[in-house]
Amino acid sequence: MKKLIFLVLSFMILCGLDAWAGISIGYVKTGDKIYFGRDIKVGISKTKIIASDGTIVKVPNNKVDAYMQDSHLFELMPLSNKSDGTAKVDMMEKITIRNGLSLYRYISNKYEQPGIVYYVFRDGKLHLICDETNTLSVLQFFGINVVS
Repeated sequence: MKKLIFLVLSFMILCGLDAWAGISIGYVKTGDKIYFGRDIKVGISKTKIIASDGTIVKVPNNKVDAYMQDSHLFELMPLSNKSDGTAKVDMMEKITIRNGLSLYRYISNKYEQPGIVYYVFRDGKLHLICDETNTLSVLQFFGINVVS
């Protein structure tokens, strides 16, 4: 019995207590670095990454390309289909992928038009902006049940 307990405890230590406890690890990706941490906090101007050992790294939000927090992936994606490089970009949550198409959710906090807009991308390029006429069929294509 003592041997079994010793083996189980050794296995837990080798696998890492964070993984055994179910604590999710997130990350922040900038242009040249990837920071891993147990807690990610996105503020107004900076993103704070708290590592497993307690060290804190702050990264300016304009340097962040993507981050994952609580198993939700957010990526910097264009809001329009302008090919001249002037398209505004913002963070969108990646929802799912199907047949080479990626579905993203954008939550607009603008005063004029607050709300949720869904975007479909193919190979990182904007393919479709969902509106009232096609949102239901697009969500159903991606296997998302809509309850009204």
